[in-house]
Amino acid sequence: RLLLSTTWMHERIACDGTQQLNRTAMYFEYPSTVAMLLRKVKYGIDLGYTTVSITPFGPTAFSYHIGNVDVEFSPKAATLVLPGTGRRAFTLAPVAPNTEFSVTEQGSGCADGSSSSVVSPASASNTAYSDSDGVLRFNASVGRQCTLSIRALSS
Repeated sequence: RLLLSTTWMHERIACDGTQQLNRTAMYFEYPSTVAMLLRKVKYGIDLGYTTVSITPFGPTAFSYHIGNVDVEFSPKAATLVLPGTGRRAFTLAPVAPNTEFSVTEQGSGCADGSSSSVVSPASASNTAYSDSDGVLRFNASVGRQCTLSIRALSS
């Protein structure tokens, strides 16, 4: 309740629940924790050094635009602009099961510096296939000037 009524709190809270006024004022930890929980749990956005996972807990479709993370997600389409450079192994779920998806990257910030199609791990085309559990896996580039588009090819 205190978190909701006083977003900016002092660094520590005493055992009786009062703020310790002799500690750092306007401590950022509490709002940051809420933002991290929303990103990692509710929206399931996990940005690793070599992996990206988007597995929301609850919403099946959402838009997330905070800081340098831009995600539009639904079971049949996603558009991603993420921080970093180079290629990552992506996991998206839940998506339409047993479905072929086109996966394209576009922009000067992509791994090769130009617009291109993405090669999925299992084939030499720019498509990837979701499994029977609705999990889609592929490799693609990340970067602030690289837009990754994923679209279901069948209905």
